[in-house]
Amino acid sequence: MAQTEPIIVLDRDGDRATIEAAHVNEQALSVPLLLSDGRQVLLPVHLLIKRDNGTYYFPHSFSSIQQAANEPTRVHRADDLNAVVLPVVEEAVAVGKRWVETGRVRVRKIVREEEQTVDETLLREDVEVQRVPVNRVLDAPATPRQEGDTLVIPVMEEMLVVEKRLVLKEEIHVTRHQRQVPAAETVTVRKEEVLVERLEPDETSSNTPSG
Repeated sequence: MAQTEPIIVLDRDGDRATIEAAHVNEQALSVPLLLSDGRQVLLPVHLLIKRDNGTYYFPHSFSSIQQAANEPTRVHRADDLNAVVLPVVEEAVAVGKRWVETGRVRVRKIVREEEQTVDETLLREDVEVQRVPVNRVLDAPATPRQEGDTLVIPVMEEMLVVEKRLVLKEEIHVTRHQRQVPAAETVTVRKEEVLVERLEPDETSSNTPSG
């Protein structure tokens, strides 16, 4: 346990004095104040103002108390103190505490391993992958969709399509018209005619007997 430190008291001039913490209690009317020159005087408790940091403030001057301590045969009543100040000389017992080693303890940590059977139900998910042929021509890219517990992921590819098409390039329209046209031509036409001539009887031939 740490030793109890004396309580610091500062006066209005910033001078420093101390009092023992054991002497400060609710029943005490005065406390022995240890001045900077080593002398000890008795000071009324109501003249000390306690601060938040644990120190005390004396709203007067320690010099007046030291002056009274230098004249021990006289009793001084300080007008600024509004109290009787008497020099007090005594032997004080300083009680302190210190740490003494009485023994040592060695602490070791040992890690032991043991097997335990734990029965617990675990949740496991399995994924079933199924390829479904579609072979459908799309006008726009397809996006993944959710159908219940099934995630449908479209697989697309671009294909080069070469095809033959019968195209009617043009039509030829043929129209037949009839008309009469006058035509004059020179044609040689052969024509047979029979001419009959009558001959006079030949006299010579008439004298020749026939057969």
